[in-house]
Amino acid sequence: MFRIILSTLIITYMILSCSEKSTNPPNMELVTINSYNLQIREPSGLSFGKDYQTLWVVSDLPYGNIYEISLEGNILRTLDFRGDDLEGITYDQTENVLWAIDEQRNEIIKLCPDQGELERVTIPVYASAEHGLEGISFESQNKYWIANEKLPKKLFLLNSDFSVEQEYEPDLAKDYSGLCVNPANGILWIVSDESQLLIKWSTRDGIYEKYDLPMKKAEGIAINHQNGQIFIVSDGEQKLYQLEIKE
Repeated sequence: MFRIILSTLIITYMILSCSEKSTNPPNMELVTINSYNLQIREPSGLSFGKDYQTLWVVSDLPYGNIYEISLEGNILRTLDFRGDDLEGITYDQTENVLWAIDEQRNEIIKLCPDQGELERVTIPVYASAEHGLEGISFESQNKYWIANEKLPKKLFLLNSDFSVEQEYEPDLAKDYSGLCVNPANGILWIVSDESQLLIKWSTRDGIYEKYDLPMKKAEGIAINHQNGQIFIVSDGEQKLYQLEIKE
């Protein structure tokens, strides 16, 4: 009887292990197109700018800056603003403004690229100073997604007044270090620093895909949903990666 129980446990474990390793359709993989060195210390958080022509990135150093960079990683301008612990950024093209996450203060900061800070909002969710808010992404109709790194590891959909509309706690990876939403279908793309993964996840059906990342300390992601180009910034390597999912 003991041998039968043990065998059943081993088979169950093997099945679960195999199912967790890959949920991707056959013959699909994440490949690196280019990588660029950044002249930005501890880059964290990434978002496309207007018309997908540039990228916005923050430094998570104390009193770190916000930068607009080219798709090749060159600094185009540095905003006249310094944060306490900036971890995420998103561009709202409807108003031509930026929203940045400050982990230490548990705040979202609204900025105009030409005028500076406009507003600060404290987010009504529990987040510790060490494992707090890490990512933000603007969705259509003035809604926002934010990610809490871990302890608790959660994803929040915020209304236009920054109240919580929905919260989710899917066990997708060891932590969440950045995210990007496709406003056309609500699908989230999440990077995990500790698991070294890119995750595609749907709130509607719960189906997701996982891709191994070719870099360490992935801290931000931006996706051009028109052509499928993926950009990920690495804090540890101080690099910008351009990737694609290929069949």
